[in-house]
Amino acid sequence: MGRVILCDGKRSARPYHFKSTGISVYSYEELCYYVSHFIENIDDELLDPALADFVSKDLEMPECGAKLMRLCESRAGVRDVVIAILSGSSFADEKETAKVLSDYDMLNNMSPLQRKKRNADKSLDAGRNREAMHLYRDILYGPDSSEIDSAEYGNILHNIAIIHARSGAFSTAAEEFREAYARNEDERTLKQYIYALKLGHFEDDFNREIQALGESNRHLLEVIENELYFATDTEENTYDYHELKKLKEMRDKGKVADYYKLADEMVTHLKNKYRAENG
Repeated sequence: MGRVILCDGKRSARPYHFKSTGISVYSYEELCYYVSHFIENIDDELLDPALADFVSKDLEMPECGAKLMRLCESRAGVRDVVIAILSGSSFADEKETAKVLSDYDMLNNMSPLQRKKRNADKSLDAGRNREAMHLYRDILYGPDSSEIDSAEYGNILHNIAIIHARSGAFSTAAEEFREAYARNEDERTLKQYIYALKLGHFEDDFNREIQALGESNRHLLEVIENELYFATDTEENTYDYHELKKLKEMRDKGKVADYYKLADEMVTHLKNKYRAENG
C-alpha cells in the first residue's frame, strides 16, 4: 500500500485486491487503513462476500469474517460495513472512527462532480500534479461542466495555474490566474497572479498591476509588498544566494579558473550540507 503499517494480526501471503482502486491489502490493519484513508473510493465492493471470506480464512479472523458475511447477505449499507471493519480492530479509536463516518456521510451527499473536485484537490495537496491536472481538466471540459458556476470555475482554474507555476510555466500560470480572478474575484487569486508576473520577470505587467492595485486596494498592495520583501530578504541572506551571484559574475567576466574553483567549492558545500541534514 506504499506505507509501513504495524500489524498485530496475521499477514496473508495472498492479498485481497480492490478492483476500483487497484490497491491490495495483506492484513486486517491494512484493510482498516484502506477504509479510513480511501473513504472517497469506498463503494459496494465492501459488500463482496469474497472480502468476508478473505478476512475469515486468509486472515484467520472467523468472527469478523462471519459478521461481514451476515452484512453482505442482509444487503446492509456500506456505512454498516465500514463500522464493522473498524470496530474489529484497535486500528482506529472512537474519535477516529467517527471522523471516518463523518467523511463518508459528507461524501455520500456530494454530487459526482463535487467528489471529483475533492479528489483533485487532495492530489494537488499531495503534490501529485499530473493526476490533479487530469482531474481538473476532466471537470472543466467534461459532460457535467455546465454544473459549475463562475466562482467554482475560477477556483479550479486557480489550482491549474498553481500546477503550471510549480513547473516554472509562469506565463501560462499568470494568464490562468488572471482569468481565474475575473471569475472568482478572490484576492488570493489576484495575489498569485501578481506573484506569477514577478517570478516570470514580466516587469512591465507587474508594475502596471501594482500601480492599479495601489489605486484600488491599498491594503492588499501592502500585504504583497511585505511578502515579496520578506521572500527576497530571506533568499538574499543565504549562503547559496551569495555564492551563486559570485559565480555568475565570474562567468560574465570570463574568469574561467576562478569560476571552476568556486563551482567545486559549492558542490563540496552542498554535499556536506546534504549529509548533515540526512544523517
